[in-house]
Amino acid sequence: MTERQISLVNAAAERIALEADENAALFFGRLFTIAPYLRPQFGRDLRSEGRALVARLTALAASLDRFELAAAELAALAEQNARTGFTEAHYDIAASALLWTLERSLGSLYTEEMNNAWVAFAVRVTVVMKEAAHARRTAGRLPLERAL
Repeated sequence: MTERQISLVNAAAERIALEADENAALFFGRLFTIAPYLRPQFGRDLRSEGRALVARLTALAASLDRFELAAAELAALAEQNARTGFTEAHYDIAASALLWTLERSLGSLYTEEMNNAWVAFAVRVTVVMKEAAHARRTAGRLPLERAL
């Protein structure tokens, strides 16, 4: 990500955090509309889940200039998510719901440049999480040539 993209994501994340409950409700509403089967993956208290999500999003945005440190935390989160049935494909669905939420929440501030910054952010985060989920899913399997 470029410095400009990081700056845009940080500014937007701070704005999103100001209305965390409303933005989390938008996100979960969209997520469960496009993927209702994901609802059981989340606890009963969506308000707490939403606040945690917004806090995590804000912290990740703030750490983009030292992303390698956040990557380990993301990998651990992906492993935790995998235990609840969240798969690699679900990260793309969640990213789509996030972008939809940002567009509605930020309104006219959600420009093409802002969208590109958030897409770059989403790709960066989902790649780490998908890789960790894949590694967890395939843990314990030996390559065919080693198994023989």
